[in-house]
Amino acid sequence: MGNRLNHVRDQFDNLTKQQEAAKSEIGKPFPQEQELKDKISRLAVLDTELNMGIEVSNSKEGYKKRILNLNVLLY
Repeated sequence: MGNRLNHVRDQFDNLTKQQEAAKSEIGKPFPQEQELKDKISRLAVLDTELNMGIEVSNSKEGYKKRILNLNVLLY
């Protein structure tokens, strides 16, 4: 019984320390937050451009035009 009690106390102490560490991390900003926002914004722009201006064509010329448009949008 004494060993079990010591083990449970150790686990409790460990969990308490983990909780304190987690609480201190909550207030910190996400290091890549701005990069994530920029990429989400760029993705939304690309989605909009892809969905509005590209005509569907099965010809080789239409395919080449779509690839060219995608390259321009991506870079």
